[in-house]
Amino acid sequence: MLQEKNMVGRTITLKVKYANFEQVVRSVSLDQHTNLEADVVACAHELLTKTEVHQRPVRLLGVSLANLASTDTPQTSDNASKVC
Repeated sequence: MLQEKNMVGRTITLKVKYANFEQVVRSVSLDQHTNLEADVVACAHELLTKTEVHQRPVRLLGVSLANLASTDTPQTSDNASKVC
């Protein structure tokens, strides 16, 4: 959807709410903006390793992309940067 709107983001945030309603938030700001799903998924996976999702029951997971900007050049996997 971001690619269709020519939008990119730089900060990926993961929110985890555990079964007991305790909540943790982890985020990373990339060196370059991205709108590639693969970049967001890779960073979200990396952020998951910094939580206790493998040891505790999880009630809710959320992923967001922030620090948005518009771009005139659609990003492709060929010009994507390495992330996380």
